Amino acid sequence: MKIIVTGAHGMLGSALVKYLAQKGEAEIYAFHRDDQPLLTDCRSVSIDLRETERLRRWFSKISPDVVIHCAGLVNVDICEKDRHVAYEQNVIVTRDLAQMCDEKTQFIFISSDQVYGNTYPKNENQKLLIPVNVYGETKLAGEKEVLSNCALATVVRTNVVGVKQKRNQTSFAEWVLEALQRGKSIPLFFDYLFSPIYTRFLSEIIFELTRRNFPGVINVGAANSCSKLDFAKALAIAGSFDEGLLVGTSIKAHKLFAVRPQDLSLDVSKLTALGIHPPIHQESAKALVQEFLSGTRATT
Repeated sequence: MKIIVTGAHGMLGSALVKYLAQKGEAEIYAFHRDDQPLLTDCRSVSIDLRETERLRRWFSKISPDVVIHCAGLVNVDICEKDRHVAYEQNVIVTRDLAQMCDEKTQFIFISSDQVYGNTYPKNENQKLLIPVNVYGETKLAGEKEVLSNCALATVVRTNVVGVKQKRNQTSFAEWVLEALQRGKSIPLFFDYLFSPIYTRFLSEIIFELTRRNFPGVINVGAANSCSKLDFAKALAIAGSFDEGLLVGTSIKAHKLFAVRPQDLSLDVSKLTALGIHPPIHQESAKALVQEFLSGTRATT
């Protein structure tokens, strides 16, 4: 089996490549934009996904059985500031990749909980979705491109947490943990809810969905939802840090550039009905802290 993973140097992409390599059941092609590879046990391909013709040649050469599309512009505020770039990276690139797949290629699109906007409950049966920011709009448009262009399409709506592959990049969880290590007090939203899942756990579930050739849209998140403050406290407990450094604040008191829904709690009952049981957020926090403290990120 041949699997292409886009965004392979990103937080989820790198975790996914490592997991698939450990499984040893596929020939993995790691697509990324860097000059030098950061991962082992895979075929590294340095490419800008906007280079359509070059991308097409690679698809023709590889003839992938599975494409897992993790790449995209995920910074909510940057998407809001530049709608054109967000559309290019989250919609146009996704459409091009989907159209390059033949009828036997399974396409897994990593989408976002932001597509739901203020729709409630956040489950896959919701037909009318109205995202409240450009990021959500473009991810939803990307979903539609995948579902209309691929015979074998899986859309994974999620909110992933983890450790960045590169030391010059910092995730939300790393920002919290680095502050706790320094003994620095930080504010965190007590009224912004989400269903975070650690990269490794998400990788395991993506692999299982791929193995089953699952069709359509599915939520993959924590078995329970929590606030940003709650998740940070779980990180502190897992790392034996001082919880007192974490100060609760309301999202309403902060003027964020892009609007965020206050409740992004995902309904994962469709996933559990498949016999796939995601972890609670405390389990993700514990595993994340273990990776963070191990210091195994790339030096580039």
